[in-house]
Amino acid sequence: MPTPEDASPIKAAATPEAPRAQTTDRRQRRWHGLFLVSIWIKGIVGLLQVVGGELLLVVHQEHLIRLAVMLTQPELAEDPQDAIALFLRHSAEQFGHGTQTFASIYLVVHGLIKILLVAGLLRRKMWSYPASMWVLGAFVAYQCYRYSQTQSPWLIALTALDIVVILLVWHEYRVRRMLGFTH
Repeated sequence: MPTPEDASPIKAAATPEAPRAQTTDRRQRRWHGLFLVSIWIKGIVGLLQVVGGELLLVVHQEHLIRLAVMLTQPELAEDPQDAIALFLRHSAEQFGHGTQTFASIYLVVHGLIKILLVAGLLRRKMWSYPASMWVLGAFVAYQCYRYSQTQSPWLIALTALDIVVILLVWHEYRVRRMLGFTH
């Protein structure tokens, strides 16, 4: 039975006549590497969401608008029709108190949950795989609902990232179960 000390859930092929198994092993290592990178990204994003959510609670809309103007001024001076710069300015201007409070709470809660799940996944706790898939699936469903209300491109990007991570977690979970991990 595998031990938690194994560096990777994938073991190299033991027989020289198994080139197919070695190819599969390399493929599994790539999947595992993608899984680890995506989990670390989720953890960093979770931390940034907590910090950003807390900052949103104390920053007034006027400061957000000034920051958006300062960041977009050089680009708009060069190209007054720059879609991204105009979008950022418009987003800051439309960011009312209710939206700001919602965004702050959402970011903090979303970030804390991600950090908890990432900690479980990095420690290879088997409960964290299905929990992560369910929680991220719930976030995807909610983000789709919010998108129907706001048409925010940020929600599309966040949702796409969550779907990719769900698939990578599912793959890693399947591999770990096939190898006999239970804890």
